[in-house]
Amino acid sequence: MRPPGGPGLPPPPPALRERASSGHASGPASPNSPQRTPKSPRAGAPLALAATAAALPAPPPPVRVDVAFPEGGRAVGVGLTNLGNSCFLNAVLQALAHTPPLSNALLARRGDCCGSEACAHCLLTAQVAASLAPGAASPSAPRALFRALPSLARTLTCGRQEDAHEFLRALLDAADRGRRAGLVGAGRPPPPTWATEVEAAFRGTLRSRVTCGRCGAASDTLDPFLDLALDPGPGDIAACLRAWAAPETLAGGDAYACGRCGPVPAAAKALAVSSPPAALVLTLKRFKGLYGKDARHVALGETLTLPPAVLASADGPPPTYSLDAVVVHSGSSAASGHYYAFVRGRGGRWWRADDSWVSPVDAGTVLSSCAYMLFYVHDGGKAAAAGKEAAAAAAAVKATASPAAAPARERTPPPLPVSPA
Repeated sequence: MRPPGGPGLPPPPPALRERASSGHASGPASPNSPQRTPKSPRAGAPLALAATAAALPAPPPPVRVDVAFPEGGRAVGVGLTNLGNSCFLNAVLQALAHTPPLSNALLARRGDCCGSEACAHCLLTAQVAASLAPGAASPSAPRALFRALPSLARTLTCGRQEDAHEFLRALLDAADRGRRAGLVGAGRPPPPTWATEVEAAFRGTLRSRVTCGRCGAASDTLDPFLDLALDPGPGDIAACLRAWAAPETLAGGDAYACGRCGPVPAAAKALAVSSPPAALVLTLKRFKGLYGKDARHVALGETLTLPPAVLASADGPPPTYSLDAVVVHSGSSAASGHYYAFVRGRGGRWWRADDSWVSPVDAGTVLSSCAYMLFYVHDGGKAAAAGKEAAAAAAAVKATASPAAAPARERTPPPLPVSPA
């Protein structure tokens, strides 16, 4: 799956083709064999095939990726009641509801899944719909997902402070599995290229390249990802991405066996984004064990352009993203503290979603926070288009400027000749 404005969604599966069956004689008929009344292929086979094709449920259509804030609902989602150490759950649900590629896809196909109370996809869809529904009472209590915590992952327990990133991954994985299982149970198995709503929003592709230190041959492996985990460091989020993509040496116990050279004493391994997702989730690895935390501030911007060093291909302009949600952990360790979220609502306005309370904030407050998880949404090429428009406008102004009004330039004298020694 690739985002709009750059690469597109996977093509839909080919249409179902009807093929009429035909009988082939294996030889002359025996005199004692029963005589069969020949059937007209126009009278029998097409009717049977038409009935069979009509009885087959239609496969699911491709998921449409829409990066605009959902229309027809609230300007910002409702607050969420804390059900007992459930701030981690509330913060993640707020971020997901305000990530348009996911919320639009879930709302557009609402009711298309199995409707089971054990299906994480159905529970997530219902929660997003309740959060953004016009006239919804605030706060809302996400009890169904709270009760489902142990079924999402055996490590999650109701009433205990859990890690927001662990809950995010467990929820997305369970929602993806539930969506596919619901389609299979309804007799509508999706084609291999079909992406669920979760995959259409968050799935990208990573390229892992290992380069032999002896012959220089490279071996590539492609894997899907739903989020990237970065080490917080000095500088901004782009610097953290460049550090993530920096090559590491494989040696010792991690020694690499080259297809040409066999085991080599050293090789270089580097990660890169091969297919960027529609919604890019970046998690800063803040926690050091159970009782430690790296609270260094990482500079953020409301927009992010993926650095060229992070991309597997240099073809075309690098993808640009807009920041839509931030999950923050306040506290000294993973064992204590509090989670809340900053979310961007309709019209680009920022809000602080802190359990039951949702209040407006300025962008400076969001960008100065000690972010834990960042939710970026592909801008569909708007930044690149704006850059081209600005360059064209500047060129037009320069072309129409009067030569008399142009400031005089100081001529630089040519360099002096150097005498041979």
